Amino acid sequence: MPRWQHRLLLDLACNPNATVEEIATACGYKLSSCVAYLNAMSRAGLIDVAHNEDDCGRLPSTYRLTDEGEALFEEIVTADAALERLSRQRRRRQRQ
Repeated sequence: MPRWQHRLLLDLACNPNATVEEIATACGYKLSSCVAYLNAMSRAGLIDVAHNEDDCGRLPSTYRLTDEGEALFEEIVTADAALERLSRQRRRRQRQ
């Protein structure tokens, strides 16, 4: 999985219904890069895009994980926890 996708999954899991500007700022990406990444994730079925009209008639989009995106995020969290456990075990063995 690309690092950008991992980072966006994490941000959207923590900040559902965020705008692209909020996501780009939180992840440290340029706005144009973030839009491209979010479009790719939307095509892959990992996120939903909602278009909400504001007072000026503009349509700011908000993004949230789909069920598939949430399942992938949970897999990542589980894998990260397993890697952390292995790392701790290895450090303990090296100290002995």
